This record gives sequence, C-alpha cells and structure tokens, in this order.
Amino acid sequence: MTDHDAASPGPSRQVVPNRAPWGTSMRYSRAIRVGDLIEVSGTTAVGPDGQVVAIGDVAGQVKACLEIISESLVQLGATLADVVRTRLFVTDISTWRQAGQAHDEVFGATVPVSSCVGGAALLHPDLLVEIEATAVAGSAATSETQAISTPAPTRFDHTSFTVASLDASLAFYRDALGMQVDYVQEKQGGYLAEIVGLPGAHVKMAQLGFAGSGHRLELFEYLGVDDQVAPRRPWDRGISHVCFGVSDIDAVLTSVKQAGVEVPEPVLVDTGANRGGRGLYFRDPDGITIELFQARSDAR
Repeated sequence: MTDHDAASPGPSRQVVPNRAPWGTSMRYSRAIRVGDLIEVSGTTAVGPDGQVVAIGDVAGQVKACLEIISESLVQLGATLADVVRTRLFVTDISTWRQAGQAHDEVFGATVPVSSCVGGAALLHPDLLVEIEATAVAGSAATSETQAISTPAPTRFDHTSFTVASLDASLAFYRDALGMQVDYVQEKQGGYLAEIVGLPGAHVKMAQLGFAGSGHRLELFEYLGVDDQVAPRRPWDRGISHVCFGVSDIDAVLTSVKQAGVEVPEPVLVDTGANRGGRGLYFRDPDGITIELFQARSDAR
C-alpha cells in the first residue's frame, strides 16, 4: 500500500509509509518514488512483530534487510533487479565478507554499485547491519541479457575442507602457510544443518585468505559426529587438491617443516606451459593434498 503526496508541479511522488517500531520517535518514509527514481530508507532486520531477526548472524540479517527492501520496491512498481546502488553499514567491519557474500547471493546477476561502512552504531544492540538502496524503476536488464548472464557462475568464491581439529588446521594454514584469518565462529543447527543434510549439525569454523586475494579457504570441524577417514591417492577418481602459488618455495617449505609436516623436495617442471617452475605435493594434518608451486622468475 502506498500513499500519494498532494498534487504539485513535476513528477508524482509515491510513498511507502514507515512501519518500524521507532517510527513514532522520528517521522520518515520507508521508501519514496519520484518519477522512475526510488530511494529506500536505511533498513534493518526487524520483523513485523518489532523483534530483531537472525540475531548473531550478519548474513542472515543482510538477507532479511533485502527482503524488506524488496517488498517496498514491489509496492512502488519495481524489483531488486532495478536497484542501482546499495549502502551497507555494519557494526563490525570484520564481518564485511559474510555481509557481501549474502548481498551477492540475493542480487545474483544484478550487480549494483555499493559501499560498506564499518563501525556503525545502530538503534538496537542485536542489529548487525543496516542497508539503504536506490533503484530506477524499469532499469533492470532485459530478459535476453539475463538469459545470457544468469546461468553461468561468475567467480570462484571459496574452497572448504572438513578437518579433525580446527585448532590444528589453523596452526598449519595460518602459522605455517601465513594465511590471514577472517573469522572464527561456532554454529549449530539452522541453515547449516539444512545445507549439509545433518540434523543438528554443530561446527567450529574459520575462513582464511591471503591479502589481495578474493578466494577464501573455509575450515569446518564437525562436533559430536562419527568421523570417517578414507585416505585416497592423488591419481584416484574424485580426489582434489588445492594449489598455493609462492614466490620462495624453499622458505615456505622451511616453515611447513617447522610445523611438523613431512614434505618431499620440490620437483623442477621441465616441459609445458609451466616449464622452469618448481612444485610439489604433500598432505596437510588431515590428509588433504596440498600443492606448492613457484613459477619461473620471468613468469611472475
């Protein structure tokens, strides 16, 4: 339901009234459309009952905010596909990756310009993010364009390993390989259990990466489960490995050996596109195959 302001020269103005619990303390509209331009007020993860939803889950709150924004846009004759700009305000800037990934999941092939600001002080202590949006009604990509761009994945997001001990794996990937920890957290049940198909799934998890690289490594330690280990050889069907590019393979191997991991000597690549490089395979503390590769100096 929208309200129309009194007639005046210029484009008509449609308004979605605010329904937030603090709307009685400060008068504002949820969204306003003037011509084709739509502005949506700062939106937080507050349900129809006035209660904060997805407490402690910044990704869940991002999705809740965007659902509310979507409802406002529909009332004004637009959709999320018409959004051209978003602004995210997070209380903890270290959560920006989780917030950004949830934002990407909702928008899909629609890629608005955006900004993310950390350290925001929001109106309730359980609120982790607030989102504003700008849309231009009718500006969504044509169905022909969407048919070309929507089906295919657009990027590598992350690689995930299930490990026996999160602490031991952090000691390897963070301390021996020098990866930076984005976050460490613990989750039980909810969406995680539904995704992995394990009722009541309880995990300790971490996400790591290298500075300047968008690809992340995710580590999961499942708690209270019957762990089944099935070592496999690099040439077995279905086996996978992750390769880390390094600039000084000998220095990295020294660090890995100091962590108590057995590694062979690097092998010189003498044919093909990577000729002149050096590489090797070894296994991390959980038996996952790791490759280190140093390209020849003139290829870096």
